[in-house]
Amino acid sequence: MGIFSVVYLIVCYVFDIDDDKSEYSSKVSWFIHQDAILSLVILGVIGFAGLAVFKGVDGVIGIFGSLTGLLNLQSASVVVGGFPNVLISVAEMQQPSMLGAGMNSMFLASTNGFINGIGGIAVFFAALIVAYILVSRSWKFRSAGKTVQASGKPQKGKRVSVAEKLDESRKFKFSFTDLKFGGSNEILASKKLTVLYATLFVVWIAITALAVTRGSRFITTIVLPFGLLAGIFVSYATDYIKTRLNNDKWLVVIVAFCGFLAAVPLSTINTLYGIAMFAVIFAVGLVSIYGMKPDASVKVPLKKYVVIAAIVIALVTPTICGAYQVSTNVVPGTSDAMWNSMEWIKETQSDDTVITSWWDFGYLFEIAADRQVTFDGGSQTGSRAFWLGQAMGTDNLDLSVGIFRMLDTTGEKATKMLVDITGDTGKSVNILLDILPRSASDAQKTLTDKYQLNSTAAADVVKLTHPSNPRPVIFVASSDMLSKAGWWSFFGHWNFENQSSQNYNYLVPTSTVQVGPGQSASYPLMKDSGMTVNMIIERGNGNNTTTAHVDSVYTENGEKIMINDTEYNPYNASNIIVIENNQIMKNESIKGAEKGNFTIFLVGNNNEYTPFLISNELVNSMFTRLYLMGGAGQNQFTLVHSEPGVMLFKVNFDGSSNSTASRNSTSSN
Repeated sequence: MGIFSVVYLIVCYVFDIDDDKSEYSSKVSWFIHQDAILSLVILGVIGFAGLAVFKGVDGVIGIFGSLTGLLNLQSASVVVGGFPNVLISVAEMQQPSMLGAGMNSMFLASTNGFINGIGGIAVFFAALIVAYILVSRSWKFRSAGKTVQASGKPQKGKRVSVAEKLDESRKFKFSFTDLKFGGSNEILASKKLTVLYATLFVVWIAITALAVTRGSRFITTIVLPFGLLAGIFVSYATDYIKTRLNNDKWLVVIVAFCGFLAAVPLSTINTLYGIAMFAVIFAVGLVSIYGMKPDASVKVPLKKYVVIAAIVIALVTPTICGAYQVSTNVVPGTSDAMWNSMEWIKETQSDDTVITSWWDFGYLFEIAADRQVTFDGGSQTGSRAFWLGQAMGTDNLDLSVGIFRMLDTTGEKATKMLVDITGDTGKSVNILLDILPRSASDAQKTLTDKYQLNSTAAADVVKLTHPSNPRPVIFVASSDMLSKAGWWSFFGHWNFENQSSQNYNYLVPTSTVQVGPGQSASYPLMKDSGMTVNMIIERGNGNNTTTAHVDSVYTENGEKIMINDTEYNPYNASNIIVIENNQIMKNESIKGAEKGNFTIFLVGNNNEYTPFLISNELVNSMFTRLYLMGGAGQNQFTLVHSEPGVMLFKVNFDGSSNSTASRNSTSSN
């Protein structure tokens, strides 16, 4: 609104609206004497003072920097301190497409695209038509003189507002034909009012459109101006149809077109409903246009009201159908297993316990378990994303324990302290990655000997990285983390030097496959762009005879993909791990596939197998060892509770290789 006010005043000056510029000594004087300027100054002063009480002067000034920072929401590298930007992983922060997929998507109201989000193509063009009319009229006014009043322009001190000029009997009865679209009301036809609305909507749409490019969540901001303009369009159309449109053929065309616009969204719910909608609208329109004799005593015939009603139905049907589809397709954002796990924490764990996992379920954990979390939707900082991704993606479980010990007790203080000392985020992170797996005494010695910190600074850092009384930590390993691995591995493997990274993934099956002794089976792990990735599972008749390999074939005909007479397989596996009846039966390299980037992970129980394909970089990761291998072969994490798809591990600071020395050394400091 502030930007609009300034732009409007500039346009008023350029278009020579209302006030006589000759009455003022300069442009500055003219601007100062505008009522809007006084309002903006008062609002600015009160707003600044009020916010300063709570945020401080620096905090208020920083708001402007935050606003400009919104333009970099999707940038992976423009982040505070060089840490990765976690917002690029948030679905609603992704830049939306103009339309959803499919030919009929343009007629639907949904969250799949920008045009869908504002109510569909009908609302979009209806709003643009009104905006064009306002702008074109304003442009025509640019060379016109001031609005001439019948009684002459009164002196400045005797002028009254537009509202005061309106007669009480017309205040709520004027028609938009009075904007000189067939009317002659001197108030509503004024140059000032037309330019005001044109400027308001142009600025409003421009700013909210810029916001939409920063993320689909901002579509809600542009809905209002487009909705208002669409409403004005109905009034424009009503006036035009009532006063000017007398051609029955055109009325039939409008009814048929509106019936189509209303029928398409409804047909996505039920095809018969859509057909019925079109038939009813078209039939009622034909009957009113051709089947009813005009009554000379009626100023506006019924057929025109039917056409107007068809326009309204065409504009609102997509939104109503979209709301219905959303309400009928809502599913829980969590599961009984996850909720029960949180209740277990609430009932059995101490109040100072911290729940650690990726940020998606952070708020749920806080509510259901009534405990603090490491990471939630309100703490989406690049630092936490890096440390959580690093902890889950590393094969050094002592490092994972060290990260949780630091992050869940002292937060990011150690990182900030080292950055202040070194002046380099990347170097500070490397130092922490080096000392976190160590004991406190070893960490302090490393800081002084290897990184040349003085003894006082080293001791201060160690107090933050190796607190003497770390808070209890429960790590939540859940099935949803498999599909999110691309993001947490991306942030965890962040390269601070070139501000980039790469992601690693689990190809997760959606069901199991039955393979009996002496049998084989093919399971499609992924289908994309005409390619299908199959896991071929083969079993012999003896023990430890199960094996598997991966094929990439054309989805259409099932033939292997060949390039230059060489088999093309972007998911080639170089290793295989087979677990049968909770025992590791095979963990070996696949001969002839040494250059593969993936590992086959096959879990069997009796004759039922669950095939995974894992990026080699994640095979020995903390998350793989805890969730897929059940925590076997390590003592840093203890499985304390499990539900289908959810496993709770307590971080065992006493079981890590650096824990005892950590407490002794830190306490001596």
